[in-house]
Amino acid sequence: MTFSDEVFMSGHVNTTSVSVVINTYNYQRYLPKAIGSALRQRAPNIELEIVVVDDGSTDGTREVAGQYSGLISYHRQPNGGQAAAIQSGITLASGEILCLLDADDEFLDGKVQRVVEAFDDDPGRGAVYNSYTRGDEFG
Repeated sequence: MTFSDEVFMSGHVNTTSVSVVINTYNYQRYLPKAIGSALRQRAPNIELEIVVVDDGSTDGTREVAGQYSGLISYHRQPNGGQAAAIQSGITLASGEILCLLDADDEFLDGKVQRVVEAFDDDPGRGAVYNSYTRGDEFG
């Protein structure tokens, strides 16, 4: 049975709530790609929450985040460092699964779906991780 058959037969999809926490500090130029990559993670079986924590940026980060009003939850705090921003995001997040994303990074398409599947495969699993690919403005 395929996923679409399951949806058709049951009339609903079991959903998993996932929070993506994006920490940022003066990453105005990168933030749209990070948020965009998180937004592309939407799927019928995923209830997606995107929490952006601005750690006191002095560039246009707030204005960039404002362009995603209604799609993300934006929180600004006094500069306390990356760990403080991540901790704030964890506190604000409400998902069953938490994914962390630095503002100068991007998720590949399907990343969150694979994370959800990994937890579905082993409900006792406490964490998952993945490899990464280094890139620059040229790819």
